[in-house]
Amino acid sequence: ALLRLLLGNTSSDEWWWSTLETEETEVEEAGKAAGAEYSKKKREEQLIPVIKCDLAAIFAVEEDSQMTIKWLQALEDVRTKKPNSAGPIKSAVKTAISLTTNSLVKAYLRKSMKQMKPNSAGLTKRAVVWLVDRFREGRPDLLGRTMMAQEVAQQTKAVADEAAQYMDQVDEIANAAKLNAVAFDDDDMEQDSDSDDDGGLVSDDDEDEEMDDAAASALVEGGATDKKGPAKSDHDTQVPTCVPPKPAPTIVDLLLPPGKPQPGTDLVSPFTWPCLAGAASCRILHKYKKTRNQVDDNLREFRELPPLSVAERKRREADSVKRILSECFLTERFGEAPIEAAVQQLCGGGGYTDLSPIQKLSIMRVLVEAAYDSQRVFSCVEDNIQSRITASKALDNEMRRAKKLEKEEKAEVEARARERLAEEAKDAFIQKKRRELVRENKKTSRFTNDFLEALTDQEITEFDDDTKAEFEALPGPSSFSRSNVNAMVSKIHEEDAFETETLVVLTLEEIEAREDEMLAEMNKELAQYGDVEAVYERSDRETTAKIDKLKREINDFKESLLTLPQVRASAMDGLRDAIEDGTIKALKTAIRAAENAWLTSDDDETGGVWALDLLRDANLELSSAEKRKRVTQAQRDLIAKRNKCFVRTEPIGQDKYRNSFWNLDNDDEGRVWVEAEYALKANDSVPDDENDDNLVESTEGVKIGVDDEEKDMLSDELYFVDGARDKFVHFSRQEYHSSGLVASLAKRHWGCEATDKSLRMLMKNLDGRGLRESALKSSLKEIVEAIAVVSADAGADDDAAKVKDENAKAASQADAKGKDAKAKYKTTGDDEEFTKAVSAARNRQPGAGSTCRIAFDLVEDVSSAISQRVRLRKVEDPVDAPEEAEYVMGTITGWKMTEIVSDVGQENTEPSEENANRETSTKTAPVWVVDIDNGGEEELSAVQIVEGVSRYLMWRTQYDGYSEENFNLREYRNGLGRYCGRAADAPYASTPAFLAWLMIKKEQDLYPPLKNRVYENEWGGKSGARNAWVASIKEYGHDLATLRNGLLTLEETFFNFCGRFDAHAGVPELEAALKDQRTGKEILEDDKL
Repeated sequence: ALLRLLLGNTSSDEWWWSTLETEETEVEEAGKAAGAEYSKKKREEQLIPVIKCDLAAIFAVEEDSQMTIKWLQALEDVRTKKPNSAGPIKSAVKTAISLTTNSLVKAYLRKSMKQMKPNSAGLTKRAVVWLVDRFREGRPDLLGRTMMAQEVAQQTKAVADEAAQYMDQVDEIANAAKLNAVAFDDDDMEQDSDSDDDGGLVSDDDEDEEMDDAAASALVEGGATDKKGPAKSDHDTQVPTCVPPKPAPTIVDLLLPPGKPQPGTDLVSPFTWPCLAGAASCRILHKYKKTRNQVDDNLREFRELPPLSVAERKRREADSVKRILSECFLTERFGEAPIEAAVQQLCGGGGYTDLSPIQKLSIMRVLVEAAYDSQRVFSCVEDNIQSRITASKALDNEMRRAKKLEKEEKAEVEARARERLAEEAKDAFIQKKRRELVRENKKTSRFTNDFLEALTDQEITEFDDDTKAEFEALPGPSSFSRSNVNAMVSKIHEEDAFETETLVVLTLEEIEAREDEMLAEMNKELAQYGDVEAVYERSDRETTAKIDKLKREINDFKESLLTLPQVRASAMDGLRDAIEDGTIKALKTAIRAAENAWLTSDDDETGGVWALDLLRDANLELSSAEKRKRVTQAQRDLIAKRNKCFVRTEPIGQDKYRNSFWNLDNDDEGRVWVEAEYALKANDSVPDDENDDNLVESTEGVKIGVDDEEKDMLSDELYFVDGARDKFVHFSRQEYHSSGLVASLAKRHWGCEATDKSLRMLMKNLDGRGLRESALKSSLKEIVEAIAVVSADAGADDDAAKVKDENAKAASQADAKGKDAKAKYKTTGDDEEFTKAVSAARNRQPGAGSTCRIAFDLVEDVSSAISQRVRLRKVEDPVDAPEEAEYVMGTITGWKMTEIVSDVGQENTEPSEENANRETSTKTAPVWVVDIDNGGEEELSAVQIVEGVSRYLMWRTQYDGYSEENFNLREYRNGLGRYCGRAADAPYASTPAFLAWLMIKKEQDLYPPLKNRVYENEWGGKSGARNAWVASIKEYGHDLATLRNGLLTLEETFFNFCGRFDAHAGVPELEAALKDQRTGKEILEDDKL
């Protein structure tokens, strides 16, 4: 898939042809940069023609592309010949003339040969090379690049226009004299063309480069060629270019065509992809080496440092792979770079399966790195960014709307508080006036008591002018201070949290004082009856019943007071933890426990509720959490839409040690990964006490790859000043590690918080006062709330609480038993029992107690099960979906002998008098304990252990015939593309249920137009076959076997609707098929096929 993506993208042209780059092509590319005078000069030399011609007219003549490639290849041989080799040059030109059908090209070549002399063909060579270069530049489609006709026309026009600018400067006579003079003065002038034909005058690339440069200098500047100086060592010679040395040709390079392989052709197939992966990786690495060289040269030029020497460049090119790909940190361990070794093996025709895991990973990493630069990935990222921006804007609008509603709700509560303060002021005033009237009336006896009691509030406010004036002067809703309003708002929030009109908040001491008063009142009430024994003798039955009930209440109350302090202490600790946790589930559980501990109840005095102050805080936190949940649910769809358009996964936060926490999208729900930095120490030192809780590693042991070339980043002022140099280096190294002691990539340790309990413990240990840990704590709260199960009603909550309490007790008991049992597990000495288990599995009949084929040739090499890896098959729903399973990995950590009780000769297991005392037998059998990678432990029998070990060995070695057809693939989704249907169906598109739905939909679409093609419809109508088929697919759509049979039945039905093979009678090619009238099921069940 990566190869098809890369080779089908135009961005691969940048690295597929990178191995063909030379110093000349580099000079040509460098000529495009401003300020590169030498590059401009070389480019100018290549553009100046030596013979006048109309290049636009030459390009305009139509000619077959294959013929053009052939005569261009014939002229390429001229480039390697010396100007005094007239014979070979003339022969190559004549061959090109005979091959081309372009009359203008023929005229140009003949014109170039007119000035040729027996030992001087400099003008001819320069003219031929100029024409070949212009054709390669103007017709890149001839080199295998895919271009549209319009793009080719634009390229040829640009090249022709550029060449036309220099045609007026051409002096053919002067050029012939200069170029032929350069060839005539050469040291090898006395050798004739015959010797050239024999190959004696073929020079190396350096001499050709010297001659070409001399000819170009003679033409442009009129100067003479320079003689080469004495040879210099690699340490003294400066590198002339950033192009790395061309890799040596391999078998794959020799077999590849000149052009780039295209997807959809025979070159890109399942049989050739390993070789193409090696060739592509070789070219990608060559391109990355060149890019690294360019970075080094630009950095040294910016720092005004001298160019690198050839020896230094070779060293850096050898380290460049380790500076690019982090997988190469294993180079020192294996003694060879895994990437380069893998490329050599694949390009040499080796198999992909012969590579080591790190080599396979390196090849994959190289292709992925190149895919980052492809247009497909760029468009996907760009689309995701735009979609994410749109979704983020919609989410911002929703958040603004939520804030607006919150603001309106806050204003409403504040208005209620002001109204309530005003009403309380009025009530206090009226009560005060009523008491004053009563006191005044005692002195004057002006009114009767009945008259005063009958006065309404309105009559009291209008009793006299002074009272009326005072009432009107009372403060209104807008007259109260902010502090009074805030206090009332808090009180309203507390009452709303308890769903009551009046709330009395008490401390624990006040609650205990109330209980003491209640007990004293009950004792006082009992004491009013006097002597209880005497009362029993003279009182009636109703009175004695009241006394008995009161005595029971007093005894029960006293007994509860004995255990109540411990229960309340536990409930208060749970409230504190729940408030710190902040999740709905934890708060509801803690509040329920507090209610059971009598920390809240109805208040008879006020008609409301009284509660402990800590319980009040928990209810307020619960109300706030439910409010946040309502807002989150309203924004859930927008958040999901935004998260689908991710570019890369970002950490959810960091703790105070700057350890990053990750919640991966496709991971198991509720798992949080921790990426921790190693605490560094010297290689021979002991870790400090303050780092005991952190992972400690040496400076050398934490490094990945090679160190940065820090000298390139330091100028002379910094390099020779110790303080400034150390400060700069420490700052730059903090990119890799916070200590600033490592100059390369640094290893990091990964761990996982896999359970709800561990997540809550992590949240409890975070400090909410810090900026980083406060944000991390908020993110973890959202994750915990997302996986928490909230009951629908209060009854379900009560049942869940009871079940949780029971489960907690059972879990604590099981945990204690598990610790005792785990201590009894042995870690050695299971060799004999494991051998017996393998023998029993071999002797067992097929299908008897086993659901797994066992590879005995692999298991026999295992002497002990301890420390062996196992692969276990877990069936989630054995009733409705027995074929759907998931596979988990684990490690065997111990074993023990346990007792197994079984019935003897009793088939009837129903409880009855006959089998109540049935006979049983006890025997000992081995069990092994397995630590599951995803968390938890599991005890396995001998049969399960043999199957698990065998399944793991077959899975790891890709055992012949081993498959996991029912492996759960519903989480799979192509990350580069998108599902063609609805986005909501993408995660389930590979499930059997989805296929069942699709089959029913297709049958409904195709059946109506097909049923009119036949007279006898045996599918629909009264036969009922169609209804039975639909019912079977709907009911058993989760079963793959049912779907397979249903699909074959549907195919046979539509096959009959279409007339079978009768419409093709008389066709000789189909006679054999006409004779075979079997159904699709019969054909599939035929073992001979």
